[in-house]
Amino acid sequence: MKNKIPKSYLNIFKVILLIIFYQSFILSQQLSWRCIDKKFQEVIIEPYVDLLLQDYPEIDGNQLPSEDDDLIIYLKGKTVTEILAVDQNGVADPLDMKIYDRLDKEIKDRLLKRKYDWDHINPDGIAFRTLGRNAYEFSNHKTVRDHSWWARNLLTANPFTFNNSFILRPEPGLYSIMFKQGDEEIGYPAILSRNSRVFISTEPTQVFLNLPWEPRNISYGEVHPLESVFGGGVSFDIDKLGGMVSYNSIEKLNYSDAFDPDHIVYNDWAGLLYWTRSFKFKTDTIGENSKDFKRRKPWVPKGTQRVKFGLSYSKLVYGHIDSTNNFTSLEVSDFGTSFSLLFNWTYVSEQGRFDGSYNYYNKLTAYFQANIGEKFRLNVGFLRSLNSSLAVGLNIGWAESMTYLGGQNNQYVWEPGLVISPNFTLRF
Repeated sequence: MKNKIPKSYLNIFKVILLIIFYQSFILSQQLSWRCIDKKFQEVIIEPYVDLLLQDYPEIDGNQLPSEDDDLIIYLKGKTVTEILAVDQNGVADPLDMKIYDRLDKEIKDRLLKRKYDWDHINPDGIAFRTLGRNAYEFSNHKTVRDHSWWARNLLTANPFTFNNSFILRPEPGLYSIMFKQGDEEIGYPAILSRNSRVFISTEPTQVFLNLPWEPRNISYGEVHPLESVFGGGVSFDIDKLGGMVSYNSIEKLNYSDAFDPDHIVYNDWAGLLYWTRSFKFKTDTIGENSKDFKRRKPWVPKGTQRVKFGLSYSKLVYGHIDSTNNFTSLEVSDFGTSFSLLFNWTYVSEQGRFDGSYNYYNKLTAYFQANIGEKFRLNVGFLRSLNSSLAVGLNIGWAESMTYLGGQNNQYVWEPGLVISPNFTLRF
């Protein structure tokens, strides 16, 4: 007889689908992008100008949008609410949406599908502010979010190091596929967790599977990691709000594969909900501005920084597994112990390109994360680009010990441990 899908799996998949639908609805109110495809802009601008001249034959030629302008598109639901034509000087003029509505449906459908070259809003090239939201702040948010959410390069890899991550972003970049080791969101990155995750990412949402696969690491430290599990979840990150929910099962774990069959700790449920804000990071140059005294470059280049503050939830289960692969739960973290405060600071220097190189890069990136509760967890790291294809850095992860079955004869102190790992990134 064929194995049936456990009811617990069906329930978690229903929750995931509900969250995806909800987040898709939220994001549909907030999309905006910049068209950088000159050929496609001709497809829009040429018929738009023809209609504009029909209605206003006396219009000044300087008031007509040019095919060289960048088009900034704002969307609410499935309706384009505003299109701005930004010229070479950064001056933005709105298109007449009544005339836009008269364009062929095929053109408007292509605009929404974004099957052309497009990019996120560039804060240095736009001299305007949107009603209710600052375009600069929105772009800053995406600069930091996209650093870990996906990559501008076709492939970014961190092999055999801290989290063994691989990010594949096929052109034109509507989706990305990511592989990453560990459970960094709840404070157990890299080899502090024996799990790997595969993500399918869009602009606001990630769907992921937890896989019981432990890649090799180059690291220092004795650890007792979270045990291997099967599971999955979804995460989202929009302008000022982000979150995650995941569910795991240890039913498929074999005795011979367990890290320590007598002392197993695994994550059953996990979740995040946080407020986030992104803003520019600037440092003053040192020295006088004159031909005789050159200003020294700052230690930290200007870029974008971001803070996250919220709640982290991780329900941990302690138990053991016998030689017949039956797992026995001995203690489950209570409601208060499972919660912690989440604080994360991330910095990404301005993006650019080395001379003669195609690859995008950030010269310096850094992060600091603390999960503060009854037990403390800390993650710190940085990465510095040596050229367009290679960056090197260091990561540290530490989790405070926890006592299970306290005061009993079989009391056990779980020590997740400390991991220090070199890191390097390859870009293609």
